[in-house]
Amino acid sequence: MKLLAVSVGQPREVSYRDRRGRERTVATGIFKSPVPGRVRLRALGLAAGVIGGAEIVGEGAVGVFVDRFGKRFVVAAGLLCTLMYAVIPSTSASLTRGRDTY
Repeated sequence: MKLLAVSVGQPREVSYRDRRGRERTVATGIFKSPVPGRVRLRALGLAAGVIGGAEIVGEGAVGVFVDRFGKRFVVAAGLLCTLMYAVIPSTSASLTRGRDTY
């Protein structure tokens, strides 16, 4: 795979008329243009890319699992996992078995 271009954009205000004919203004970052030369990868941009990738994979996985196992089962499994994640911090047991301090 070869990266052909990196495009960036700054927030820009855009005016439009809504269905009732009123003038509206919104700020958007949708307008992007390619950056010439080398581009530095920063931590925030990398984190945003990882989160975006996880969102795409997660949404695809949900679609596959719902089609395969049914909506009720997938929702119940998601709620059970959420409950387990909520309970872990309230337990007094260590998950690292004596490696609490480094």
